[in-house]
Amino acid sequence: MNRYEAMECIKQKKSFRAHALSGKNINDIYTVLSYGYYPIAKYRNEKWYMNYKAYPSVATKRHYALTRQAIGENFFLEEMQNVQK
Repeated sequence: MNRYEAMECIKQKKSFRAHALSGKNINDIYTVLSYGYYPIAKYRNEKWYMNYKAYPSVATKRHYALTRQAIGENFFLEEMQNVQK
């Protein structure tokens, strides 16, 4: 899956796995994850939330940028806990 396909899945809130980036529903909340456990963004109550705690990994920073491109600028910042595998 390429980055454009991943962005489209994020926009449509569809489950996907693209190497180290994935999106899935966890407890009825659509969540975009880096490396399967680090939450980048969540969609709940008709709103997007981005994790404000930046992870130092270069790849995760790219995942943040791709996710922001997909969801646009209309989001809220929130602290998120790591998701257990």
